[in-house]
Order: sequence, then structure tokens, then C-alpha cells
Amino acid sequence: MENLSFSQSARVEIQGDRVLRFVALDKQKAEYKTIGFDNPTITIKDYRPIGLATMAQLLETGNLQEFAPRFNTPAYVEISVQDTDILVELHETDETTPLHTLWIAIGIEEYIPVYDYVFEHIAPLVGHLT
Repeated sequence: MENLSFSQSARVEIQGDRVLRFVALDKQKAEYKTIGFDNPTITIKDYRPIGLATMAQLLETGNLQEFAPRFNTPAYVEISVQDTDILVELHETDETTPLHTLWIAIGIEEYIPVYDYVFEHIAPLVGHLT
């Protein structure tokens, strides 16, 4: 069962070069898992042409330092929950300065460096109003 939690344009910012674990690349999307989140897992599917080109360039050149600056481009973001997985889909947007920011961070515990983070699940208020 899929529950859409967020659907807006947003700035996309990854915490650093090693936040995402690459899963797959095809003509339509690049797919990643966010490192350090196991329950729930966080899957990112990037459908943006810049996202596809950025991953293809990384696979070709191996230059990780260019990945984050190119990946950090505004997107139309859809966040949904599917059982024990949070799905983040990034689509192309015309907005250059969105009001929202999607910050993608790693989740590490008991290792150095330890990053503090707050995980908050945003759920729609359907049927809760009287």
C-alpha cells in the first residue's frame, strides 16, 4: 500500500559525496538507497535528465567530487511510504528557487563520524478533521 506524504518542488541537497548507495541505472531513472537507514529503508528514484546524466558521468569517469554539485538540482519531489520502505521520487521541475528543501543525509550510529539527525515521517491528515 502506497501513501503519498509529500508532493512539491524542492531544492535537493545531499550531505556529501557518500550519502547514496547506487542500485541501478536505466534510460528512465537512477536508483539509490540512502546509507545508514535500515528500518525503514529509503529508496531514491531520480527521473531528472540531470540526475541520469550525473550518474552516467560518475560511472564513466569515477569522479565522485563532481557528483553532489550536479545532483543538487531542484526537483519535483514525491515522497511515499510503501510497507517498510520510504520512496523518494525526483522529477524535473521548472522552479529554480523552491520554498522546500529535501536534505538527504546519512544515518550512522556507533561509528565515527556520528551525525545527529531527526527522522520525521510526514503523514497526510485524511479523515482526522471533525
